[in-house]
Amino acid sequence: MTPVVAENLAAYLAEQFPEAEADIDRIRSEHPARPALNAYVYMSEVVWSDGFEPAIAADDEQTIRHCFRVTEDLLASDDQNIRAAASIRVTEHLSVPKLRRVVARHGGVNLRRDLTRVTGRHY
Repeated sequence: MTPVVAENLAAYLAEQFPEAEADIDRIRSEHPARPALNAYVYMSEVVWSDGFEPAIAADDEQTIRHCFRVTEDLLASDDQNIRAAASIRVTEHLSVPKLRRVVARHGGVNLRRDLTRVTGRHY
């Protein structure tokens, strides 16, 4: 896999969440020269709102697993901005008590490390 960096984030997310293509195109067109800002918006709207939220609400295990794999990729990025955006806009949502069981089942090494950093609790 090609490492996820700001320059290929939109393409990576479009590949991972094809159902979010319209949101990705809209975000890219709203701020074409601001990839750092877009990273935060992509995390909120695509990864969380289009990915995790509906999957968790529907208890869709396959999509939940997929969202966790994507989150692992994002948190493993060499791009500090991508990691920070994923942490602030995804990890923090996953740190709430009602999602602990889901995180325990599906969270990978990078997410657990980030959750421990964010919450001060060991995951």
